[in-house]
Amino acid sequence: MKPLRISSEFYKVLPSELATQLETFYLADKKFWHGCDTISFPRYGPNKIWDFHYDSDYLLNPDLDCTFDQTFSQVTDSRAIEIRNHMRQHDQELAVFWSGGIDSTVILSAIVKNFQTADLKNVTVFANNQSYFENPTFFHNVIEKYHLRTTNFTNFSNNAIQHLFDTHIVTDGEPADKLWMVNVALQFESTYGQGLLGKSYQSTSDRFIDFLTGYMTIAQAQLYYEYLIQNIQETGVNIHTLGDLFWWINFNFHWIEHLLIWYQQFPVKNASTYQQFKKNYKPWYNSNEYQLWSLADRPKLLLPDQLNLYKMPAKQYIYELDNDRFYLNYKSKVGSSKSLTKVSSDLVILADGSKLDHTNNTILTEFINTNCLLC
Repeated sequence: MKPLRISSEFYKVLPSELATQLETFYLADKKFWHGCDTISFPRYGPNKIWDFHYDSDYLLNPDLDCTFDQTFSQVTDSRAIEIRNHMRQHDQELAVFWSGGIDSTVILSAIVKNFQTADLKNVTVFANNQSYFENPTFFHNVIEKYHLRTTNFTNFSNNAIQHLFDTHIVTDGEPADKLWMVNVALQFESTYGQGLLGKSYQSTSDRFIDFLTGYMTIAQAQLYYEYLIQNIQETGVNIHTLGDLFWWINFNFHWIEHLLIWYQQFPVKNASTYQQFKKNYKPWYNSNEYQLWSLADRPKLLLPDQLNLYKMPAKQYIYELDNDRFYLNYKSKVGSSKSLTKVSSDLVILADGSKLDHTNNTILTEFINTNCLLC
């Protein structure tokens, strides 16, 4: 059966000759692309690494249309109305995981702006102390002011997480980071000089490849770069600058891993629990409209001394509600861990949501031969 997700830890159980073939992409994900916990593969363009399964009911791939003209605010309001109507239609309550960061604060701002009082009574905010201390002003001026119900999720067990998806519609700030410029691009500019993200990716290819060699060999860096350029040519996406290239890696290669983070923590994984997860999990930014906005409106280039501009359209949306000028002008990214509890060590999640028995050599060999396109 085809996989939905393959952990980078899966490399450790592969035959040595296959692991060597895939090492470039492992290094790109695990070292160059910090924090990525899966083997990357493109949502757009032929897959050169693994033959992944695409779940058409859940994984969205809008056409590469750069003429989309809705603003971030319009898209966000539409998403809130969509989820509000879904709640009403299915007579369900909404659980919102609020980290205190920009992405999840946009969610609560949109809910307050677009939900009626009766709808707000069916919303529960799941937060912890870290959430509060990252944005106490918003907690008092919005969450408390509008009497949103709160629950401390600090000690939530994996069983409790799975049960929540049986009883509530669940949303969070995923996969918002895939819509924006990524931090590694800022690291590049701080190393090679300001303004390079605005240059054409062709004219800066030598410096991009040199940057990669901090994490892999020169041969591997060149192979990875060639793979990226081939993917751009095959998809026909409008990638012109080096900043566009960094954005494209983020947007095209690392989207789906973030849609399965919660399911990783389910103790019971099978076709039935996966269907229930899909039915009730509505990651806020996993919509066609948000992706089309990102495709069409990419003013995401930042200089190392302008981190206050990070996700400015999102911060402006929040400001329209809470009028917190300090947050608007100075809030930048604060890393927050998604894993509330210890994530299970499932190396492969299959198309029906179940796990691959990688301890069975026969099953493992058959899986690799069936799904690995580099075999």
